[in-house]
Amino acid sequence: MADKKATNYRELSDKELLKVLSELKGHLREARFEKILGSNFSFGEYKKTKKDVARIKTILGERQRETVASEEK
Repeated sequence: MADKKATNYRELSDKELLKVLSELKGHLREARFEKILGSNFSFGEYKKTKKDVARIKTILGERQRETVASEEK
């Protein structure tokens, strides 16, 4: 699921995004252990996963700001 485009993530609901975010964070945790142990570590995959986490956090933040802005009006 790594390196999915932001447009694809935007189609998901907040609940689904949080689930995917949790899964990606688990992958990052496993990758860090693999790096420490020196087994089967792919820096490219690690980097893509980090970017996906950032994409999801950005989308969730944008949605939260839109909600707050619409409530203020």
